[in-house]
Amino acid sequence: MNRSPLRNRVLQLTLIPIALTVITLSVALNFFFAQELNHQIRDRGYTITFQVARILAPLLTREIPETYLNQSIAYTLPTALEDSSTRAISVYKADGHIVKHSGPKFLQPITLDILRRANDEPVVIETSESSIFIQSVKERNNPAVLGWVVAEITHVPFLIKRYQMLLVTALISFGALFIGIGLNVIAVRRVSRPLRQIESAIEKLANNDFDIDLRFDTRWAYQHLGELINNAAKNLREAQEELLQQSEQATEELRESLDTVEIQNVKLNMARKEAIEANQAKSAFLANTSHEIRTPINGILGFTSLMQKTSLTTQQKEYLNTIQKSSQGLLALLNDVLDVSKLETGQLVLDYTPFNLRDVTEGTLQALAPQAQEKRCELIAIIDPKLPVHLLGDSLRLKQVLINLVNNAIKFSDHCPIILKVEEDSSSDSYAKVKFSIIDQGIGISPNQQQHLFNAFSQADASDSRREGGVGLGLTVAKALVEKMQGTISLSSEAGKGSTFWFTAQFGLDRHGAARKANNLAKGTRVLVCESDEERKKQLAAYLTSMEVQYQFVDDRQGLVEIKRKPKALSYSCVIWDTNEQDDVALWLEEQKVCELCDTDNSTVLIALAPFGSRLELEPDETQVNVRVLQKPLSYDLLYDAIRSASTTSEPQQHAPVVKTDHEETIVNYPSVRILAVDDNSANLQLLGELLKDLNTEVTLADSGEQALALFQQVDFDLVFMDIQMPGIDGLEATQRIRQIETDRRTPVVALTAHAMGDQKAKLLLAGMDDYLSKPVTEQQLRHVIQRWTNVSLRANNTIPTKPRMHFANASGRSIADVVDLKLSLELANNKPSLARDMLSMLLNSLPAELEKITNTYQVEDFDLLATIVHKLNGGASYCGVPKLKSSCVKLEGLLEQKQYESIHHPFTMLLDAIHQLLKWHDEFDLDALFEDEQPA
Repeated sequence: MNRSPLRNRVLQLTLIPIALTVITLSVALNFFFAQELNHQIRDRGYTITFQVARILAPLLTREIPETYLNQSIAYTLPTALEDSSTRAISVYKADGHIVKHSGPKFLQPITLDILRRANDEPVVIETSESSIFIQSVKERNNPAVLGWVVAEITHVPFLIKRYQMLLVTALISFGALFIGIGLNVIAVRRVSRPLRQIESAIEKLANNDFDIDLRFDTRWAYQHLGELINNAAKNLREAQEELLQQSEQATEELRESLDTVEIQNVKLNMARKEAIEANQAKSAFLANTSHEIRTPINGILGFTSLMQKTSLTTQQKEYLNTIQKSSQGLLALLNDVLDVSKLETGQLVLDYTPFNLRDVTEGTLQALAPQAQEKRCELIAIIDPKLPVHLLGDSLRLKQVLINLVNNAIKFSDHCPIILKVEEDSSSDSYAKVKFSIIDQGIGISPNQQQHLFNAFSQADASDSRREGGVGLGLTVAKALVEKMQGTISLSSEAGKGSTFWFTAQFGLDRHGAARKANNLAKGTRVLVCESDEERKKQLAAYLTSMEVQYQFVDDRQGLVEIKRKPKALSYSCVIWDTNEQDDVALWLEEQKVCELCDTDNSTVLIALAPFGSRLELEPDETQVNVRVLQKPLSYDLLYDAIRSASTTSEPQQHAPVVKTDHEETIVNYPSVRILAVDDNSANLQLLGELLKDLNTEVTLADSGEQALALFQQVDFDLVFMDIQMPGIDGLEATQRIRQIETDRRTPVVALTAHAMGDQKAKLLLAGMDDYLSKPVTEQQLRHVIQRWTNVSLRANNTIPTKPRMHFANASGRSIADVVDLKLSLELANNKPSLARDMLSMLLNSLPAELEKITNTYQVEDFDLLATIVHKLNGGASYCGVPKLKSSCVKLEGLLEQKQYESIHHPFTMLLDAIHQLLKWHDEFDLDALFEDEQPA
């Protein structure tokens, strides 16, 4: 029989009811006693303040000397302090100034707002240690407040009484509980004795003492329990003896293992130190070697550039271009090796600049063409015609990844084509994700080798490094760079059947580059192509589709002749003929079939695609037809030039209409350009509007993102200038909503920001913006941006503002350039004195309110709001010629953006000093006099 139910039952019948009753009575008594003490505190506080206010009312109403008033109050207050519970007492006048204070300082600061709350009825302020009572001093039958009496009643005497009450109730409670426990002990004594014996036996078992022999009277229900414990002790004693034997054997084996592990740890520590030293030596070696390697590479690049300026044949120029590109690629690879440590630590930052995807792809293949020629491998680039080629990103890092992968394909391939396929993976209005695939028919990679291929210093076969060269670092660097470009890299391969390495990379869309695209002069040209290889057909088809020409394929030379001999044969401006590696261009040009193919008047141009290393220029006696030889890997631009030249020789050239020019700049009778300018800073918005009006544009101003969206839905704007940081809907969100509500065309959005640097530029462009301008903007910058995105040439108004006189109203004659740079202010206002004066005036008038906001925000440590206020002040200072204020805002804003709050105290002080100096300057100088227009003579 278990003792717990018995003991619980006894507790329920005796101890628990007594304990509940005692505790309830104690809590009730203490609660009511505490309520009574609180009433006493309030009565005492109200009584003291009321009596003192009643005594002081006649004194404060009379116009008596200040000395006599202070003496009268000084006699009154000590009397109020005679009570031990009164800690301190003060008398305040109606204006909030203290007249007399007795006792220590109040625990709670008393302000004028708190005093005025007691005008109608007394106010009590509770603290943990005291209560502060505020009583207004009024004359009878007069509601006017003459002052206030503030008395602080300490809680200490009342707390002592409360503790005494707690002590008494605690003693009574403990006494009652003691009696209940005694009764309980008597009740369970006969029941608990066997339980204690059982408990003692269990404790012995817990202490591994198995010498137990429990015996109970058969009249007790514990007899069976005692037998079970005795049997358990016997079984545990036998198990312990067996376990002890096994433990001794395991301990001996473990001791031997520990000795072995200790020896291995010593060896590992030595190896670790050697590895650290080797890594340091490797870093020093790389640094020294990079310097030594850069010197000859720079020499190669320099002399190559010098040689390109001399008289060269076309073939020599191509070779020099290849040497230059290869040297540049080698220099880039050298730099990338040194960037491995930056990749590991995450310190490598990708560039974000415009580039042409097709140029990067073709440049990679052309740089690797000599290596491919040695292995009898042809490099073919197949670029999807629908893919945008004007992108934003790091072209150098992209080229490095391509060089690594294509170079690997060349190393492990022989007598087979290597295909670089470029296609679109996904896209949006602001970015494009591109997929690159490098396909070869080389030795292939087994599944086991693929698992470790992207690890550092790992190769598919260790023997390959001796046969093909390399250290196995290229794929590791390529993987890290691809991940930096927000993409993935992988491969599919089978031993003996070739490999396909592919990766994706995300780039921004270069709207500016796409807008610069020249007119397609080759459009509509008819081209006949002789090509039998399917992959080269895909490449030529992609290029010709991008050029928007009409083309037809035939598989061999005989097919060309048969097409030409047809009675209703169409006229082709040029014929593209892809020769093979065994052909020589001069030899097959001598064949009569080729001569018959081209017209006798050389109106049909023959474009021969020759293998890398072929002779590109032909002597006049080697051919009687118009031939243009292009070297593979094929270049899109060279092919386009050849086809364009063929189209211009076969068709009359159409001249563009002549337009009038002024100072070598084309001027058209342009339509009105509708521009929406958005900025939450009224001064900045006013200046932007004035500058745009001077460019003869139709300007609409909006001071918030909400207003900008409403106007955009009502008016068809040609261009939007958008501020970034605005309350409510900011510039990024407003741009995204504009992209959602656009229907038939895309409206260019240009960001106005002071932070268009590094990754922030990428963030703006990826958010859907097309361009950006850094504040402060000038009229020239606005004209350039408008012309770029609207294709409309602009002229400013003919009115040239006169230069202002600068009058110094302050007789001291000290320089003011350190506070306000009037010359800079005029330049920023496009040399308009009235506009410069208005801009500076608006800034100066707003400074007191901004100063209060900045100070209050700094005191409460609301750094996010402080960053917003400083950014807005920085925007206003950008256009007013206040260099000190501008630099202080830039420094403090930079620290706030980086959340370096521990370092902002000194910049914050500098900002306050700059504001105070500007306010002082405003008091000393007259803006109207400083910016007075110069009158004509």
